[in-house]
Amino acid sequence: MSTVCPSCGHRNADGAEFCQSCNAYLNWNPTIAEPLQAKAAPRTAPADPPTMSSGPLNLDALPRPGQPPPAANPVPPAGPDVYDHAPAAPAPPQPPPRQSGAADHPAPARLDPPAVYEPPAPARTIPWLWIGLAAAVVMIAAAAVTYVLIFGLPWVQPPPDSAGRGTLAPGQATAVISDARITAKSKIFLTPNSTGPGNPQAKGLRVAQIQDGGMVVTTLDGRPADVDQALPFDYLAINHEEGRLGAGRYVSGTAVLDAFTASADVPAQATAGDSAILLGVGAGPAPAAPLEISSRSPGVSFAVSTSGLQPHPAELRFHWLVVNRAGEGGGEFRIMMSASRVEPGQSTATLAVPQAASPWVLLTTDHSRREGQEGQETGAHPGVFTIQAEDGKVVVSTMDRGPAPTAGAPFGWLVLWPRAEATPS
Repeated sequence: MSTVCPSCGHRNADGAEFCQSCNAYLNWNPTIAEPLQAKAAPRTAPADPPTMSSGPLNLDALPRPGQPPPAANPVPPAGPDVYDHAPAAPAPPQPPPRQSGAADHPAPARLDPPAVYEPPAPARTIPWLWIGLAAAVVMIAAAAVTYVLIFGLPWVQPPPDSAGRGTLAPGQATAVISDARITAKSKIFLTPNSTGPGNPQAKGLRVAQIQDGGMVVTTLDGRPADVDQALPFDYLAINHEEGRLGAGRYVSGTAVLDAFTASADVPAQATAGDSAILLGVGAGPAPAAPLEISSRSPGVSFAVSTSGLQPHPAELRFHWLVVNRAGEGGGEFRIMMSASRVEPGQSTATLAVPQAASPWVLLTTDHSRREGQEGQETGAHPGVFTIQAEDGKVVVSTMDRGPAPTAGAPFGWLVLWPRAEATPS
C-alpha cells in the first residue's frame, strides 16, 4: 500500500509522514490509495510540477505531530469524492480599481432631461366663419354676373344715338344695316322713305335681327319689295333710357302686347299733349297689323294698339320713344317734331322743314292727338310713310296711296338732320 499526498497526489511509501514531492504532511487523514485507484487513474501530473526550494530547509517552520496544518495550506474535507470535485466557479467580476486623483464620493446618478410640456391639441371644429364668408363672396359674384348679363358693365357707357338710311333691294324682303353705334340693346324705329324716282308703294317694316354693329330689317309681313324698285327707309337707333336729341329731351322703353290682345297701356310720366311718340317692333314674331298710338293721358301713360284692333296671336314686344321740346341743346342732331294728318279724302300731307340736304323722317300713326275726338274709330286705319324729303319739305302719304277715311290719317312725326347741314327755319 502507498500513501497519496492530498496536496499534489504523489504516491508515497507506506508510513511516510511527509510527501516526497511537495513535503506536505501526510498524517492528517491517511487514505489508502487502492480504493481510489480507479478514480485517481485519470488524473495526470501537472505539466510543471512544483520543485523544491533550493534554499536551506527551515525545520522549525514545519508542523509538529499533533499540530494543525498551516493556514496557507487548508486540507480539503475527507470523503470518497475529495479528489473528484468540479472546478470552482469563477469569481464575479470586480470593479476596476479607482484611479489616483478620483473623488472619494460616488459619481452622481444619470438624470434624464426634463420632459417638455405639450398642451393637448385643440378639438377640431368646423370653420363656420370662413364657410360663411366664402358663401357671401359666391353670392356677390353671382349677383354681379347677373347684373352684367342684364344691364351690361356699369362703367361702360353705351354709344351715342344714331340715325341713318337703308334700302330694301328690288325683290328682296330683308336688308342688312351696318352701323357701329347699333348694339344688341338698341331701340330701333323705322319709317319707309320712298324719296326718289318711282315712289314705290311702301310696306310696314320691323327689325328681324339685331346685334352689336348692325341689324337686319325686313318687311312687316315678310313679303319682298317690288321686283323692279328698291324701297329706302329711315331708322333711328336709341341707346339710352333718357337723353337729348337736339332741342328735345326723350324717354325710351320697351313694352309688351299680350297674346290674343289688341292694345296695351304704357306707363310714361313724360307723356305730354304735344309729345312726339314713336313705336318700333323689335325682333320676334310679326304683328298681326301695324301698331299705332290710340290714346294718351298726359303725365301718366299712353295706349298702343294694332290697327283695326286686330288681336295678336302671340306676345309682341315693342319699343317706344317719347320726345318733348326742351329748348336748344347740344349734340350732333337738330330736330323738328309735331303732329299732323292726311286730310279726309286726301292721300298726302306736306310738312315744312329746313333746307336740309337729306333729313331723316320718322312717323307713327297717332290717333291720340285728333282735335275734338277721343280714341279711334272702328276699322283699320291706313299707316303713313314718306314719299319725299327734300327741298325744305316732307311729303307724307297713306300707306296704300289711297284717300284717307273721314277721320283722316293722323300721325306724329320727328325730323332729324345733321347739325352742320342746316338750321330750323
